[in-house]
Amino acid sequence: MPRLVVKATRRGINNATKRLQPEELYIIAKSSLTETLAYLKDIVVANTPRNTGQTAEGIYTEVNGTSIKDLHGIVTSKDASFSILEYGRTPGGRMPPPEPIEQWAMAHGIDPDKVFPIQRAIARRGLPALHIMENALKQAPQHFKVVYLKKWMDAWGP
Repeated sequence: MPRLVVKATRRGINNATKRLQPEELYIIAKSSLTETLAYLKDIVVANTPRNTGQTAEGIYTEVNGTSIKDLHGIVTSKDASFSILEYGRTPGGRMPPPEPIEQWAMAHGIDPDKVFPIQRAIARRGLPALHIMENALKQAPQHFKVVYLKKWMDAWGP
């Protein structure tokens, strides 16, 4: 399953950060990470093609870790078809299952008898990778640092 993994560590953070207690640093980093993941999720959802809407609705974020050392977050999808959108399908592979194609055909007013030829065409030609998550990271490379520094400055006070 494709997913974005974002880690928050002490490495590379300004020396002034050392003045904060680990608990304070964790709270700031977790808050920054949560905000950054929401931002990345919005980009991923906006760039996910719509058919039934299930794939975009299945995208979610998760923040894990109990200290700054193991704090990390992910953006991922519950929908198995998201992997195909992200990585594509190689030509010459097995035929895809008919159910998702039947749903797509019904949503687009295509005769259900055309599902098998569509399956065969996908198996022969493959599907291009959209790299939705990779592109989301490219659109927001500095977001975590900016959010983190703003929250750190707010915590530090005037």
